[in-house]
Amino acid sequence: MLRVESPNLHSWKSLFRTTRAPLTVLAIAGIGLVLPAQTSDELVALQDMYPLGISGVVMLQIAVGALAVCSWYWARAALAARFGVDDTLEGRAGLEEHHRDAFDAVPRVVYLAGVLLGVSLVWRGFSWLQAASVAIWAVPGYALIRWRLALTTPRCRNYSIDNAALRSRRGLVACARLAWPRTRALLLLAPFGPKVSVPLFGIGMIAFIWGVIEGYVPWARNHAGLPALASQMFPGPSVAMIGFALMIGPLTVLVFAIDGLRIEGRLLGRGVGLRRPPVLTLMLVWTLLAPVLFSLHTVRIIPPSASAYSLVDTRKPLRAFLEDWAKVCAPDTAAPLHPIVVAISGGASRAGIWGAQVLAAVDAAAGRGNSAIFAISSVSGGSLGAAAYMAVMSATPAAERCGHPSMAVADRLARLNNAYLGGDALGPLLAGALLADTPRSLFAPIAAVVRLAAHLMPRGGDRAEALERAFERLWHQDLVSAGLKKPGGIPEFSAPFLSLTYRPDGSLRPGMPIWITNGTDVSTGARMLTAPFDGMHDADWPFRATGDVLGVLYADVPISTAINNSARFPYLEPSGELVPAMGRDSMHAQMRGSRPELVDGGYFDNEGLQTALEMAEWLRRQRVDGRAVEPIIVQATANADIVAAVRATVVRCPNRPIDVPTQVPTAPHTLQLLTPVIGLNSVRGAHAAVLLREVRDEFCKMDEKGRPMRAFYHFYLFNSPDRNIPLNWLLAPQTVTDIRSQLVFAKAMGPTDTNGNQAEYANLRQQIAGFAAGTPSPAAPGPREAQTTPELR
Repeated sequence: MLRVESPNLHSWKSLFRTTRAPLTVLAIAGIGLVLPAQTSDELVALQDMYPLGISGVVMLQIAVGALAVCSWYWARAALAARFGVDDTLEGRAGLEEHHRDAFDAVPRVVYLAGVLLGVSLVWRGFSWLQAASVAIWAVPGYALIRWRLALTTPRCRNYSIDNAALRSRRGLVACARLAWPRTRALLLLAPFGPKVSVPLFGIGMIAFIWGVIEGYVPWARNHAGLPALASQMFPGPSVAMIGFALMIGPLTVLVFAIDGLRIEGRLLGRGVGLRRPPVLTLMLVWTLLAPVLFSLHTVRIIPPSASAYSLVDTRKPLRAFLEDWAKVCAPDTAAPLHPIVVAISGGASRAGIWGAQVLAAVDAAAGRGNSAIFAISSVSGGSLGAAAYMAVMSATPAAERCGHPSMAVADRLARLNNAYLGGDALGPLLAGALLADTPRSLFAPIAAVVRLAAHLMPRGGDRAEALERAFERLWHQDLVSAGLKKPGGIPEFSAPFLSLTYRPDGSLRPGMPIWITNGTDVSTGARMLTAPFDGMHDADWPFRATGDVLGVLYADVPISTAINNSARFPYLEPSGELVPAMGRDSMHAQMRGSRPELVDGGYFDNEGLQTALEMAEWLRRQRVDGRAVEPIIVQATANADIVAAVRATVVRCPNRPIDVPTQVPTAPHTLQLLTPVIGLNSVRGAHAAVLLREVRDEFCKMDEKGRPMRAFYHFYLFNSPDRNIPLNWLLAPQTVTDIRSQLVFAKAMGPTDTNGNQAEYANLRQQIAGFAAGTPSPAAPGPREAQTTPELR
C-alpha cells in the first residue's frame, strides 16, 4: 500500500490554484473557439466531412470529450500529488469528510467546465437540442469519475511518496532538485497510475517536440506539416480541442514541478513574495514578447539556387507585359485595346470562391474585340480565387487564353472550386498556433544562436506556413478529385509564383494576365505588392507609395505564400517579416532588425481597387502600335454584409447609389473607451466607399454623342437569406453553392436575377460583343463630369 503522510487541505482558492493549468486551457479554448461569430459555419461544415470514415460532428464530440476528460484527469493528478493522496479509497481514508468532499469536488468542477464548453460550442453551430447530445458522453463520463474508485479493487504498489519531502523550498537549486521527485509523484499518483499518465504525458510531449522541430527545421516541399496532418483527422475547431487536450499534461507537469520554488523574503519583519511562481503568466508574456525580440514570423521564399524563376532582378517591366498581351489578345490592329482589370476584395474563403466565379465569368465573356483579362488585383481571401484562376490559365494553351470566348477555363474552375477552395484551412491554422508557434516561441533564443552558428536564415515554420501548406494540400486534393492532376498540367500551389507568368527560359507566357496581391506594411501603412513585373529597375512604376515584395526579398515565393502575403488576417495570423535572401544574418538582425512587415492588404484597401485603378490609369496613358488603350475595371466584392433587398446601395454605373448628405446611418451609443478603435476600423469601409464612387464617376461616362461609355462593372456577393456567409477559412459545401449561384454565367439572364449581378454580366457581354462587331468605341474620357444619365441597361 502507498505510504503517505496525513495531508492538510487548504482553501478552495488554493485547490483551484493547484489546477490552474487545465482551467487556463479551458478558458483560452472557450474564448478562442466559442465566442467568434465564424464558429457557426465551421461546425455546420463538419457535417459534410468524414475524416477516417467518421462524421466530422462525431470527431468534434470526441475532441471535446477528450478535452473535458484530460482537464479532469490532470486536475485530479495535480491535487493527488500536492497532498500525497493515492488514487484509491484506501488512500483517502485518513481525510476528514469535508476535506474529502472538497478534494473530489474541484476536479469534477473542472470536468463540468469542459462539458459546458462542449455544450456552448455545439449550440453555436446547431441548436440547444443538438447541444444536449453532449450528454451522450458527458453523463457516462461523469458517472465513471464519480464512482470509479468504488468499482476498483485495492492496489498494492512497491513505491512510496514522502509528501513532506516534496514541499516547496526557497532557492533555484533546491527547486531543481525537487523537479523530478515532484514530477514522479504526479505521474505515480495520477488516476489509474503511471500506465495511463505516462503515455498521456508522452503523447503531449511528442506533439510539443514535433512542433519544435517543425518550427525551426525547413519542411520538404511536399510535406504537409503536423498541423495539416492533425486537421485531417480532426477538422476545423476539433483539431484545436485535441491540441488543447494534449497541452494540459505537459503544462500541469511543468506547473507542479516549478511550484516547488518558493519566492519569499522578509520586509519590515513580515514575509512577502510568491508561494507559487506565476508560470503560466510568464509563459504567456514570453510568447507575446518573443516575436518582438526574435525573428519568428518570416515570409517563406524559394532560394535563388532552387529555381529558374527565383532571380527577381530579371523580371520584365510592366510595358513588356502589355506589349506581349497585345500580340496575343488584341489581334485587330485597327481597333483600340480593351484590357480588363479585375479587382477582388478580401473575405477569406468566401472571397476565394466569389473571386474565382467572377474571373471565370469574365473570362467566358471576353476574347473578342481586343478584350481579355490583363491584370488581377487581389486582397486576402480573394487571392485564393485569383491563384486558382491563374493556375488554370497557365496550363491552358496560349491560343485559347484570349483568342475567342471559351468556357474551357470556366469549366475547369467549376470542377475545381466547388469543394476545396472553401475547404478546411482553418484547422491547420489553429493547430499551427498551438503546435508550432507556442513551442517555437519558447526556444527562440536557442534557435537564434544555432542559426547564427550555422549561417542560416529564419524562414517560415509558424502558423502562417501551416496555412500556406493547407492551401497547397487543398489545391492538390482538388486537382486529384477533378482528374486534372497530370504531369505538366495545372501547377500546384507550391510552385514558384513567377512560374505562372514566365517560362523557364525567362520569356513571358503569351497572353497570361498579371496577378498582383496587395499586402500592407505595418510601419508605414503603405501597400506592399507581390507582382511579376520589375519594381527594382523599372522607372514606369504606376503604383503610388507602394513597395515591391519580391524586390525586397530578392527572391521568388511559392504561390501559396503569394496568397498569404495579402491575407495575414488580424490575430489569426502573425505579421510576416521580409528578410532578404542575400547575405548572412547577424544576431542583431535576428533580434528584430529593421525590416518591413506584411499584414493583411485589407488594412489599406479591402477591395483591391486602388491598385486596379492605378493600373487602369497607367493603361490609359499607353499606346501600342499607335492604338489607344481603353481599360475596363471589374470589381468583385465579397463583403456579404447586406442582402439583395438593399442592392441599390451597391456602387454601380452610372449613378448608384444616389448619396443624400442628410441621410447618415445611425448607430447605438458606443463605449467611449472603444470609440477610437471602432472609428478607425470603420474608416476602412468609408475609404472603400469613396474609392468605389471615384472609379464609378471616372469610368461610367457618356461620350460627346450621348453614347454610353461604360468601363466599370461591380459584382457584389450578398448575404444569403437562408444562411449566413461567414468570414472564415472553412465553409460548408452548401454555402459554397450559395455563393456560386449568385452569378450564373453559363445561362442567359432570367427572372431569377434578384441581386443585379446577372444584369451586370449581361451588360458586360453586350459591350464586349459591341467591340467584336466593330461598334465605334468612344474616345478616352476627359475630366470627370456630372452624372445625370439614367442607369445603363
